[in-house]
Amino acid sequence: MNHEFVKRSDSKRLILIFAGWGMDANPFRHVSRPGYDTLVVWDYRDLSMDWSVVANYDEITLIAWSMGVYAASMTIHAIDHLITAKIAVNGTMTPVDNLHGIPEAIFEGTAATLDERNLRKFFRRMCGDRATTERFMLAAPQRPVGELVDELRAIYPEPWFANPKVSGWDRAIIGRQDAIFPACNQQRAWQGTPIVVLDRPHYIDLQEIADAYIIDKHQAAVCFDAGRPTYDANAPVQHAIVDALMADAARVKADKLIFSPGCVALEIGCGTGSLTRRLYPLTQRGFLHLWDTNTLPPEGFDKARFNQCDAELQICRTPSRRYDLIASASTIQWFNSPARFMAECLRVLRTRRIIKLSALQPGHMH
Repeated sequence: MNHEFVKRSDSKRLILIFAGWGMDANPFRHVSRPGYDTLVVWDYRDLSMDWSVVANYDEITLIAWSMGVYAASMTIHAIDHLITAKIAVNGTMTPVDNLHGIPEAIFEGTAATLDERNLRKFFRRMCGDRATTERFMLAAPQRPVGELVDELRAIYPEPWFANPKVSGWDRAIIGRQDAIFPACNQQRAWQGTPIVVLDRPHYIDLQEIADAYIIDKHQAAVCFDAGRPTYDANAPVQHAIVDALMADAARVKADKLIFSPGCVALEIGCGTGSLTRRLYPLTQRGFLHLWDTNTLPPEGFDKARFNQCDAELQICRTPSRRYDLIASASTIQWFNSPARFMAECLRVLRTRRIIKLSALQPGHMH
């Protein structure tokens, strides 16, 4: 596989794009998010990759498009522990399949007849309309047709299909108008994975996907810091959520657990201390750890241990069976993969212990 950084800085976060068949880095040079570098991978004639190029990153978010979904699932094993979110766009892990991918006859026909003229026709089908095609062609990939035929032949039929694939995708984005990977086949392939259906063709501008699903964590922290002095006076919903969390904690006797000697409790996203004020008195016979991206801990909790960190990353570095209770109020919506975070919480929790979480979603405040 080939790769190119289309955005590179001193950031510790990376957007990893697995492009579709026939692509290079050109169509994706504009894709970026504040606080992230961007690396594009393409050319699946050979699925080997030297992942040392991402060794300095703390967090990777994956966007795989079209044939890149299959290529990513086959090759990211070595870096999967760094990936917080996996987003599949108009592709499946079985790319040539009559029920779960591109129908075999269509794929074979494309490989058998590919030339410059048919490649342009493919791009038009991929883009769906003239305006989208014209925009795409302004940054079209620059690869010889013979190379693209070889890439098709390397993908199918070939022995990689027998190899294990990385799973655990956070969502599958499906274009209702996709004329390459039929939308009905994608929906069958992604049963059990959250699906988002868009009124789009096969080609979707990945900047739209990045904006929608990759969190600008730095900006979120900046905004919270700016509002910190007046937050408590203007957060009635947050206070109500804390009340509800604590009432439910009492129902399952979590308050008695926290009060027991030696209990180790963790609050994620302590902020100004709305939930901390309720947990702190219960932890005087044990330990309370506080995690937040803010540089300053909430005031008045001198016996609590504060750690400034990105909890979504820190939880992955935490030893297993470390905590008796994990609590968080309205924080995990700022994570790239709440599902993966929850799995890590279960790992670091001791047997028969408790997680108490709340999250806000679009429209929740309304």
